Parts: sequence; structure tokens; C-alpha cells
Amino acid sequence: MAVICSEGTHVAFVDHLAADNRTIKLARDANGAHHYIPVAWVSRVDQAVFLDRSTSQVMREWTSDAA
Repeated sequence: MAVICSEGTHVAFVDHLAADNRTIKLARDANGAHHYIPVAWVSRVDQAVFLDRSTSQVMREWTSDAA
């Protein structure tokens, strides 16, 4: 499922909801790293996951792991 930021920009795809049900693990990026965002950032879910933050804020604040 696509992840869309507040200005309508596609930023990632969902990999899965983490076991804690509070974190969304995103699919690997072009560099092979996973990124994680809190469920609290989600404003709504329908055909995509919509966030209440801009792309720049999401990319600044998400957590990630190395490939």
C-alpha cells in the first residue's frame, strides 16, 4: 500500500505493521534500508496510507536501519 504525505507526494510503500501495532515498517528504499514511522502520523487509510506530515518532515523524522 502506498504512503502519501500531506501535500500528496508518494513517499514509500508499507511493508507491514510492526508487532507493537504502533509502528509501520516501510518497504526497502533504493539503498536497501527500511524506514519506520509511527502509526500516530496516519491521518486516514483508504486506498493508501495518508500522513499528516510533509515529505520533508517525514524523511527528517523517520527512523531507519541499514541494509
